[in-house]
Amino acid sequence: MDAFMSYAVTIIKDIGFPVFVAVFVLLRIEPAIKHLDRVITAMAVMIAKSNGMKEEEIEVLVEQVTAEEKRT
Repeated sequence: MDAFMSYAVTIIKDIGFPVFVAVFVLLRIEPAIKHLDRVITAMAVMIAKSNGMKEEEIEVLVEQVTAEEKRT
């Protein structure tokens, strides 16, 4: 049995199958969520540029959003 399977069996035995599934799904989805975050930020920048915002204003907005995300 490989290391992941023995670890998974230990977790299932100790805390239960639903918790294991929830953790597994969250770990699998995290990269997709990070990618979507980058895509949404890029789209917001493109929309701001198309509406005539200056580069400096866009940079300030992106920094504000990034700072808020780090706090949460």
